[in-house]
Parts: sequence; C-alpha cells; structure tokens
Amino acid sequence: MIVFQRLRQRWAREREWRREHLSAWSSVSSAGPEQLSSFQADAERAVGELLDRLGYTLIEREIVLDEDQIPTVVAKIQGTGVTVWIYGDGAELVGSGVDVRFEKWDARTPADLQSRLVDAVARAVEGLSGSVA
Repeated sequence: MIVFQRLRQRWAREREWRREHLSAWSSVSSAGPEQLSSFQADAERAVGELLDRLGYTLIEREIVLDEDQIPTVVAKIQGTGVTVWIYGDGAELVGSGVDVRFEKWDARTPADLQSRLVDAVARAVEGLSGSVA
C-alpha cells in the first residue's frame, strides 16, 4: 500500500511538472525580431550581459536556418574557441574543453534553461581564464 501511495504522489508531481512546463514554454515560442523566439532573444541577451561583465564578447554572430527554416543563433565567445548555439527551445556550448547541450525537457521553464546556459558559459570562461569576476 505504501509503495502505491508513493507512486501516486510521484505521478501527481510529474503531471504538475509537465503542466507547468508546457504552460511556461508555450509563451516563448512566438517569433519576434529576426524570427527568433523570445527564449532565443532572452538567452542571447543574458549570455551577452554575462560576457560583458567578464570582459568577453560574442563575435561572428549569425542566424542559421535549419532544414525546416527554423532560426538558430550561432556566435563565438571572443578569444575562447567556444561557440554558443541558441535554438528555439534549447542551446549548446561547443569547443575548447566544453560540449554541453540544454534541451527544453531538461528544464521546467525557459528561465530555468536560460539560467543553466548562463552558468555553463560562466564555467566555460572561468575554465579558460582561471577565475570569473
């Protein structure tokens, strides 16, 4: 009986997490300037602000369309060899000792995923410079 109660509680938590996840992500899918989702625009802005504070910048920024014509922000972190990819519902960092992916279903909300991305960028830059300001 206790096992069944725990299972019911877990399933209820998972249903609630899924409801919150779907609600939060539904509000960021609409396209804005450059046909970017609000998640992409907010994530790029947050990464840029962090890098400014740390003395780095995003360079060679471009918008790349995938086979379905969905835009992806691609930019390099100057002087690091690290490339940032920001998709409509995810992101990744690749290069110089870092290879990390962040997907929509890894985070309850877009803000959670954005925070994880910013933290990973900080760690990647810290690993290259020895410290983060």
